[in-house]
Amino acid sequence: MEEHESFNRRAVDVIGEWSDSPDRVEFMGTGVGPYLAEPYGHLKLIVGLVHVAGCLLIKLERETGMRRHEILEDCARNPG
Repeated sequence: MEEHESFNRRAVDVIGEWSDSPDRVEFMGTGVGPYLAEPYGHLKLIVGLVHVAGCLLIKLERETGMRRHEILEDCARNPG
């Protein structure tokens, strides 16, 4: 399997494209589909997304002073 760094790159690419997409539902097919079509593509993307989410959570914790679990609970209650 590839190195984890490439998994993170996939995740960053997907999140970046998603944030720029005016139609996020359509994006799920066109932006994510090619990654999922690869062997173990779903696992590679999940690993990358979890790592990137963790990095962002740590950075947000440092910036806001909120605890990680508080941030996650806030995201669960207010996803938008």
